[in-house]
Amino acid sequence: MHTGHAALAPPSPDGFSEHAPAGRPVSHRTNNAANAAWNR
Repeated sequence: MHTGHAALAPPSPDGFSEHAPAGRPVSHRTNNAANAAWNR
């Protein structure tokens, strides 16, 4: 569930989530799922 901040920046392909604050690593699985949803 995103907080709306995702609209401020595009998904990162380096394994960081657009849902998390910059520099905060998250699982690639979660990030890939989010990217797939946003890039649809």
